[in-house]
Amino acid sequence: MANGLEIYQSLDRETCAVVAEFGKMRLMMAFSPDSYRGFSGEGKALDNMVEQVPQEYIYGLNSLLKSNETFDPTMLSIENDINFSTMDTLTASLSSMGLLGYDLHDNQHFYRRLPFKTERILSLNPRLKNAKKLIDNADIEIVEQRADYVEAKVKGSGVFHKVVIDGGQGRCTCEWYTAYQDKRGVCKHVLAVKMLTKEMD
Repeated sequence: MANGLEIYQSLDRETCAVVAEFGKMRLMMAFSPDSYRGFSGEGKALDNMVEQVPQEYIYGLNSLLKSNETFDPTMLSIENDINFSTMDTLTASLSSMGLLGYDLHDNQHFYRRLPFKTERILSLNPRLKNAKKLIDNADIEIVEQRADYVEAKVKGSGVFHKVVIDGGQGRCTCEWYTAYQDKRGVCKHVLAVKMLTKEMD
């Protein structure tokens, strides 16, 4: 029944997408190794979420945009006087919550409404929530900080993890980093240190 079929895969070959064409309609299916990853975008968008955006922006866009409407970050930035870097962060946040889809065929984002309340959607990224909790609980000690280099101790469950961010690349002694390294985005400890040092700038 399909007129055409396109298959995409991520560079690490952990995720893929299949796009089937039916005349003027397209069906896209994205596949992840584990269903519990939910809307996390495999965690790779987390680096773009270091700068926090006001939740009002998310509520505002959710009421402004219609389902399946093209999402053009550049035009939205210009029309609403939003800094481009803030819009990058907002785009990453919306994508990680599942509010933005990405049309692989047309190479553009589109907005989609989900059958959840906005409050529920905001809670769907546990790693980001846990990173914020580490900051709020003052569980991070900056050991050394200079241009393009940060070393920190981050409190874990009965241990302290060593986090090193060198040239934007983060490393951690936690089990998450040992298991996945950068395949599924940064761990909560690296993310928390990046967020904290961003606030201190």
